[in-house]
Amino acid sequence: MTDQSSNDFVVMEKEFKSDRTHQDKVTGIVYINENEFLTSSCDSSLKLWDKHLQGTSYTFETHEPLHSMAVTGERSDLLISGLGRGNFIVYGLTHKNQLDIFELAHAEAISQVVSLNKLQNKYFATRCVEGHVNIWSATNHPDRLFTLFNIDADYEALAHL
Repeated sequence: MTDQSSNDFVVMEKEFKSDRTHQDKVTGIVYINENEFLTSSCDSSLKLWDKHLQGTSYTFETHEPLHSMAVTGERSDLLISGLGRGNFIVYGLTHKNQLDIFELAHAEAISQVVSLNKLQNKYFATRCVEGHVNIWSATNHPDRLFTLFNIDADYEALAHL
């Protein structure tokens, strides 16, 4: 009989394609606290995962696939997620509800959402697949403050302008 060390562990396999898990590619994951994290997916849903439940505690369904996401707001109470082609959704973490959908935030899909921590999370940025960046106020109904065109310095991409 072999002696088991304290470093040994057992991994229990579960059914991963249940109605509690995402049915398509996971596109984002965000830390909420030591017990919870959020995921977004191309299956058009946000899921709140709970360590104590060892599964999802909440699912929010949208009408379009969700892309990258970030938590923002002065109280870290807003979740911004790219939604479909160039849109984003503002989701309230406190009450677990949709606060706004901003349509045509970009001409193409949003590939990145970043909270601007150095500015006390009062602002966030969205970046589309074409390399354009918009800076927004981190409120329930964000205002576009300004745009940085062609942040990747791809001059050929701007030739048509």
